[in-house]
Amino acid sequence: MSKTLKGKDNCLFLINDSERSLKKHTANESALLLEDVMWRQDVDNLYMVVYPDKEVICENSLPDGNEIKYRTSLDIYKTVLEDRLLDPTDILDATDYYKTDTHMNNKGNYKLYNRFIEFLRHKFPEHTIEAVNFELTKVEVPSLYDSQPGLGLSLIHI
Repeated sequence: MSKTLKGKDNCLFLINDSERSLKKHTANESALLLEDVMWRQDVDNLYMVVYPDKEVICENSLPDGNEIKYRTSLDIYKTVLEDRLLDPTDILDATDYYKTDTHMNNKGNYKLYNRFIEFLRHKFPEHTIEAVNFELTKVEVPSLYDSQPGLGLSLIHI
């Protein structure tokens, strides 16, 4: 059974995986229940950062007929956590994900990290919270076979 869906511009997505990521967003399937989030008695002291699924950010690269309609789990978390939930969807784009992997790349993670520091500064103005600055270097390879492990190769098994 294939677990990889080839999208536009050779962008790969997981399908038939245990997380059912694409199905959750196109058919409103979610294994998450509100009770699953309410497991902590001190939920009022819980803060959460969402890592948006690749399908949500790279929707334009999905094959035709795959429209992202739902983020049910996110809606459940928002119900419980309210303003203690950070959803950085608005700052991410397709270049923040590996084309051949479901994971966010270093550029996307760095953007999310900086947004999280801003989020914490806003929530805890009485504390000094400083971001660490990093310099990212773009690396391009002519072929995935020339890449080092960990550079978006986990979906290469088509």
